[in-house]
Amino acid sequence: MKIKAWQWFVLGVIGLSLYNRKEIVSLVGGLRRNNPLNIRETFVDGKPIEWVGRTGAESGFVVFDTLQNGLRAAAMNLVNKQKKHGMKTIAEIITSWSPKNENPTEVYIAKVARDNNIKPNQIIDLAANDQLLLGVIRSMIMFENGINPISNELIISSIKKARVVA
Repeated sequence: MKIKAWQWFVLGVIGLSLYNRKEIVSLVGGLRRNNPLNIRETFVDGKPIEWVGRTGAESGFVVFDTLQNGLRAAAMNLVNKQKKHGMKTIAEIITSWSPKNENPTEVYIAKVARDNNIKPNQIIDLAANDQLLLGVIRSMIMFENGINPISNELIISSIKKARVVA
């Protein structure tokens, strides 16, 4: 059986895409650090916050031992922005998460709002709505990393672990 040129092309594209996916994940900082929402290293009384699974920092961002611990911290951080800091809208949360000097904040806000079928200034409650929190985290992972190879199941499991202490 002779393989046609287009079949070689398809096989090459499949092989290249599989190779590139692994390579891209290793190059994307947030994923490499198991910190897909790029939580910055934060200090209280001169000491870094001791997130569960924190192993250090790289380029100002927390490094976690597992994706689940990085996602758990992200879920806790998002909920705490509402509970402890009074942020009621996705616009307020994203502006705090990603200031204009770091990212195109307005584009970020619009993407997360659009992906979750909410308005940027609509009052939301991430603490009471796991499906919305899941959607917000998925959108933010995509914006922060350019890809999102993380399953809904892992994100949901991480949200549940965050709920134990949040």
